[in-house]
Amino acid sequence: MLLAILSFSATPALASETDNNASTTTPQTETKHTFSPHITAYVAATYSDDWASDYRDDRNVEFDFKLGYQFTPKISAGVITGVYYLDNSYCSTHTKDYWCMTTTYLYGSYSNLYSIGDFTTFGLKGRFILPTTQYARDTKLQYGIAGYVPISFDVDRYISGFGLVLQPSLTKYSNTYKTSGGQNLTEYTLGLDLYASYQFTDKFSFTLSVNDRHYITYQGNAHYPSLSHSEEFGYQPTSSWYFGLGYTNSAQYYNPDRGPNPITGLFDDKDPHFYLSSSFAF
Repeated sequence: MLLAILSFSATPALASETDNNASTTTPQTETKHTFSPHITAYVAATYSDDWASDYRDDRNVEFDFKLGYQFTPKISAGVITGVYYLDNSYCSTHTKDYWCMTTTYLYGSYSNLYSIGDFTTFGLKGRFILPTTQYARDTKLQYGIAGYVPISFDVDRYISGFGLVLQPSLTKYSNTYKTSGGQNLTEYTLGLDLYASYQFTDKFSFTLSVNDRHYITYQGNAHYPSLSHSEEFGYQPTSSWYFGLGYTNSAQYYNPDRGPNPITGLFDDKDPHFYLSSSFAF
């Protein structure tokens, strides 16, 4: 796997409001809502731990940063980056620095691009991937380009507080070489993500995400696909602050003709992590 695509986190844009007070002769005050282009940003911190006491021990702390601009209610663009700390391993075999850079993205988003009736809405998102991770530099990654098509379904009309998004994606990597360390590098990643959320109250929510990935090398060979998932309980005390407690795990699944299918192991001790996250949006 060339790069790990970060779990998707969305920050709600904060629209400005203009209050137009009626004259003293009007018995009722009227409020009009207008949009003004504005900067959006967030800072997020995540601590994860697999609670293993042997060679599988894996704890880390990650800080993510986003700076964007909301041009219209539908169009936005910006940059996402971050750093993380590993307490028991290195960023790669060529560095001993425990503080590591995450992947840096330049992103653009167009929401509500097309609708089918009033139930299904299509969007469009793109990312330009910069080789800021040590692994990307080790494998001579020049850049990557990713495209996403989020498809939102208005299931809230049937189950109040429920949200559902299906998102296919395609990522193309450009490396200087086709192999590194005797291994074929990934040229394409095909993805399919499912996001389901339920809003219990104005402040409490639950989110489930399932991510399917297929990898194709420069040699045309397909790597074993992987399936990952995460479950998170969220608490949002204000419009800016968010806290989450979650669990994530992943597994590779095989062609039945080649070997067993370990999908039943998604909840075992193969690669589990419990995490605590917090973010501040402004």
